[in-house]
Amino acid sequence: MNSLSSRRRMAVMLAGCALVGSGVLTAAPAGAATLSPAPAAVLAVGPQWGTVITEQDDLIIRAWPSTRADDIGSLPSGDRIRLSCKTPGGTFTIDGVSGGNQFWYKLAGRDGYVTAHYVKIDIDRLRDLPDCPRQ
Repeated sequence: MNSLSSRRRMAVMLAGCALVGSGVLTAAPAGAATLSPAPAAVLAVGPQWGTVITEQDDLIIRAWPSTRADDIGSLPSGDRIRLSCKTPGGTFTIDGVSGGNQFWYKLAGRDGYVTAHYVKIDIDRLRDLPDCPRQ
């Protein structure tokens, strides 16, 4: 039995040495907490950039994701804007054009939503844009 305990201690010690050698485990003074940065693949995705692409008028910023929401500002065409999340909302339609777009983007760093219809964002970046929390 003593031999088995010795083998277990040796295995644990070797595994610990391997973890320290690989950088997964680091030594610190007793009671000190250390955190290693997470690998890039584990980091949460978040705000992305988009470009306003209106043809005539500025893009209206709404208080919530609907054309019925209060107008709280506007953005000119060509502006690069930071988006914090995407959400379905009131469907945005253009008179005389069938279909519509039900998605809206929450602006990062300020209040308001803009319809996704007039914001160009790279499709790969769109996949990384989180859904807005349900309210």
